[in-house]
Formats: sequence, C-alpha cells, structure tokens
Amino acid sequence: MSQTHEAKERNSVCISLYLVRSPDWTNLPGHQFRAEMICLGCQLSLLIGVRAVPKVIECFAAAFDLRIKIPSRDAVRNWSCRNGVAILRETDRQHDWVWMIDHSVQLGRMFVLVVLGIRLDELPVGSALRREDMTVLGVMPTTLRDKHEVARQIDEVASSTGRRWR
Repeated sequence: MSQTHEAKERNSVCISLYLVRSPDWTNLPGHQFRAEMICLGCQLSLLIGVRAVPKVIECFAAAFDLRIKIPSRDAVRNWSCRNGVAILRETDRQHDWVWMIDHSVQLGRMFVLVVLGIRLDELPVGSALRREDMTVLGVMPTTLRDKHEVARQIDEVASSTGRRWR
C-alpha cells in the first residue's frame, strides 16, 4: 500500500471517529449501530484486522471520553462479510470466462472456495493480470473439502456465468 493511500485510509478513519461522536444520528433500521460506526469498523478491519477493532475503538472512546457502544469482533466480521457479499454482482452469462479458482482459504473449520473471472476480450494485453481486472464470481464457504463438494460449487458458479466446465 502506498504512503498516500495509507494516509487517505488514516484520514478516513479519523473522519469516521469524529462522526461517531455526533449524537444527532440514529442507528440504522435493524442494526444496533449507526452507519458511521459500521463504516469505521470496516475501515479499521482493513488496516489492523478484525480482532483488534473493538480494542482500538475502546481506546479512542476512553481517550476522547466518548460514551459509545463498542461493537464486538463478531459484529465487525459480519459487517466485513456483508460488504464482501455486496461486491458480488450479477455476471454476464457468456461462455468466454477465464476462471482463477482458490480453494485453500480456511476460516476456522470452514473452507472457502473463491472464484475470480475475466472475460477473454477483457484480458490485458502487454501487462500482468491484476485483481482490479477480475470479477468475483463466487465465494462459497463449506465444511467439506472433497472433490464432490468442490465440483458442486464449481457447477454453481458455472450455472451463474453460463460457462460449461466439464
């Protein structure tokens, strides 16, 4: 991460901390926290990890005498996961998708199959493939990691993209 990008992230976190202090806003409907706290939790989790977020917010709350509810690390993890799900979008049903599949991600007892894709006509010419070039086609957690489960998950992605893989 470049220094200017890190500085922007820190400024964004500082602005969010300021907004969290404002008593004028109410919680989001169906949530225990305001949008500003959810935003702060997600931003901090990118910088310091999910587990440290509640402690950092607690330190700032004590330092600035803020009387705010501190989110748990599970709440921050759920917010981050929901943001990830929001990134997933309807994909074009075409047969020219090139996939990059990773099924080595493990979270506790859960295994996660991640499928990124790019259309053949969108492949960059003369430069390396970057994450920004790819589209998230699937993020599928499971407790199993056998060939039948992986095949089922890949079938699911194939049906959403229109690509046949067998």
